[in-house]
Amino acid sequence: MVVVSSVNGRVTRGDEPHAHAWSSEEDWMHFVSLREEHPAIIIDRRTFETIKPDPEPGKLRVIITQYPELFASAVIPGQIEFSKESPTELLQRLVGLGYEKILIAGGRADYLEAGLVDNLYMTFEPVLFGTGKPIFVEPIKNVRLHLQDARQLNERGTMLMHYRVAAGGAGTGHADVA
Repeated sequence: MVVVSSVNGRVTRGDEPHAHAWSSEEDWMHFVSLREEHPAIIIDRRTFETIKPDPEPGKLRVIITQYPELFASAVIPGQIEFSKESPTELLQRLVGLGYEKILIAGGRADYLEAGLVDNLYMTFEPVLFGTGKPIFVEPIKNVRLHLQDARQLNERGTMLMHYRVAAGGAGTGHADVA
C-alpha cells in the first residue's frame, strides 16, 4: 500500500480531490517506481475519476466502486476493471489470475485490517491542512507496523517511511501486496 499525506494526516487539501496537486515531485517519482514494479494496482473510484489513468498493456488497474455497472463502457479487459468485491475476494481473484505483486494506492483500512497488506509506504509532506480527507476514512483497530526504512526525499523535509505490517496484522502468504 502506498499513501501520501500532510504531516497532520490529510491526503487532500480541502476539497481538492487529488493529493498530487500539492505533493512533491519526489513523492510522485516514488509512486511511479512502485507502480512500475507492480503489474496490478487497486485504486478507488474517486482517484480513477481524478487522474483518469491511460490503459497500459501488461498493467491491470482495478477500481473499487459500489456501482461497477456504471463504468461498463470504460472497462478494458486485463487493463481497466471495476469491482465491488471485498478486499479478500479481490486479492484472491488477482492471485488466482497469477498476479504476485499488487499495489494498493491510497489509504484502505479495510485491506490493512483484513491482513492483506505486507508493506506500507507512507510519504509525509511538510505541510499542514486545516481540512481535507484523512489518511484512513474508516477507523483502524489493530494493525502493528515495523519500520523498515525512513529517508528524507528533498530539502523541504518530505519523509518516506517504509513499514512492514506485523505478522497477525497482514499478509496473505500468496502475493507481495504493497
